[in-house]
Amino acid sequence: MKKKCLIPVLLLMFQFIAVSAQVKIKVKNSWKNLAGKQGYYSWTIYLDEAPAVLNSIKYVEYLLHPTFKYPLQKIENLQRYPGFSYTATGWGEFNVKVKVVFKDPSKKPVLIDYWLKLGR
Repeated sequence: MKKKCLIPVLLLMFQFIAVSAQVKIKVKNSWKNLAGKQGYYSWTIYLDEAPAVLNSIKYVEYLLHPTFKYPLQKIENLQRYPGFSYTATGWGEFNVKVKVVFKDPSKKPVLIDYWLKLGR
């Protein structure tokens, strides 16, 4: 009798652990010098993940430096290669707040602080 009662409890505990586990998402950026503009760069920020992980994502928000005209960028299109990428130009490095929202509503969004690197 006791074994039958334990199974549902163990299943609930396992589901809770699986849902509450923190998902690790890798963010990267690339950059290149802008021709004719010394010290200015074209840069791209993106998620560096396996296709299975990328396919589980609904959208990504990038909160850029407040000096950008539109600092909040919401990328909903996985087809932007590399994964959920956003490209802009600028001259300085800064912290980007990244929010990854999953298609599965039971998964909590992942929040990441990422330092955008340029010229190194």
